[in-house]
Amino acid sequence: MPVTYTNRNISREEAVVANHKEMAFFHGTMGSRKSLELMLDQYRRQEKMHHNTLIIKPGEDLKAGSNIQTRAFGGEEREALIMPSDAKATEFVVREMQKALGARATWTIYLDEVNLFTGKQVESLRSGIVDEDIADVNMYGLITDAFGHFFPGSEAALKLSDRIVQLDNICDNEGCERPAMRNARIVDGHILRDGPQIAIDGVHASYMALCHKDYTADVVRPGN
Repeated sequence: MPVTYTNRNISREEAVVANHKEMAFFHGTMGSRKSLELMLDQYRRQEKMHHNTLIIKPGEDLKAGSNIQTRAFGGEEREALIMPSDAKATEFVVREMQKALGARATWTIYLDEVNLFTGKQVESLRSGIVDEDIADVNMYGLITDAFGHFFPGSEAALKLSDRIVQLDNICDNEGCERPAMRNARIVDGHILRDGPQIAIDGVHASYMALCHKDYTADVVRPGN
């Protein structure tokens, strides 16, 4: 089951009554169904709770074009907006919200791959959107890179979120059932220990979600 941490003393029920907005961070290793969880929550809020919703991707992540996708449900995709790394996040979001002004009063903003947003963008959405009670902001992504270093966007998300939820995953090595804790970049059957933090396109490497023991011992034994 996902592990939930709550950073504030106020209960979620109290927050709803007060109509305060929330910033939440859903994190997990590669393959921990982050995109699926985002899509399910968006469907629930948009179709059942009648929210306006926006899905926003970082400019650095173009592996699925302007959409997000999941391998579940036959590779379902959802339309998303691209926020450039130099964009002022609050202004970007407010401008997009104004295009649908009057459609619905309640908003939820989704950040896919929050690890690839800048820390300043996350800080801007906290102070300019959530603290001003304009919209909930739900963020999904990795915490650390292939070398165990924090991504700037994720570090800001950890510091600023009202709610932090870990999405469980199991080590990708065949026969290992330990929790996956590390995102490993694999080249020629070995785990790389250094390199660029962001390497999505143009890097000839594969990726595995590994437990801490196998990552440390350089055990690479992919299952089928």
